[in-house]
Parts: sequence; structure tokens; C-alpha cells
Amino acid sequence: MIVAYLLAAAVFELVLALRHTISPHGEGFVLLFALLAMVVGTVLVLRGVRPAALIAPAAALFVTARFYTGDPYDAPYFQSYADGGAPLWVFLLLGAAILTGVTAWVWRRTKPLESVAVLFLLAVTVLFMNTH
Repeated sequence: MIVAYLLAAAVFELVLALRHTISPHGEGFVLLFALLAMVVGTVLVLRGVRPAALIAPAAALFVTARFYTGDPYDAPYFQSYADGGAPLWVFLLLGAAILTGVTAWVWRRTKPLESVAVLFLLAVTVLFMNTH
């Protein structure tokens, strides 16, 4: 359920980004629930639930899609968060999330600390993405 929500939120952000549309009012709820999903996902990862290995990659897809969404601060003009951000950081996090997801899925003996660390970095990144 958490993975499905994060993927749905990523698709929502991706559609906005591809349309060059500024984030609508109320879109903060998408961000709030995505952050909540990351927190709950962290708990599931620590408990060792096997599908929890997919949470970090799904969260990274959400953060990456949000990075290219229009910033409402710059309305009525379209300017994505990527225009003033660091895409290398976002793509490094995406790669790290995919790597930790694969590692957690294949080798269940590994400690979930790498997934927790990536989820923390993703949450911090998405929180500070829209600060000016």
C-alpha cells in the first residue's frame, strides 16, 4: 500500500512536470502523505518486511519526479525545482535507492540501515526542495 501510494504520487508529479504545470493548491497534501509514507516505510524496513525493500526506490521516484515539477512560488511562470537545484544529488539518491532496494530484496541478511539512511536523505531533500 505504501509503495503504491508513493508510485501514484510519483506519477502525479511526473504528469505535472511533463505538462509544465505549476503544482496546484492542495498539492501539499501529496507531499505530506508522501513524507508520512516514508516514515511508515522506515518502520517497515526496520521490521524486516520483505516488500519494504521497494519503499526506498518508490520514494526516490517520487522525489525525482517532484524535482521537475513547477514551483508555485514562481507563479504564473513555470520554473521547476530543477532550475535552481542540483540534479546530480537527486540522481545519486535515485541510484542509491535502487541499489539499496535490490540489496534488501536479494540479501535479506543485510542490515536495513542503508535503506533507512536513503529514506532519511530523500525526506530531507524533498522537504528542502522548495525553500527559497
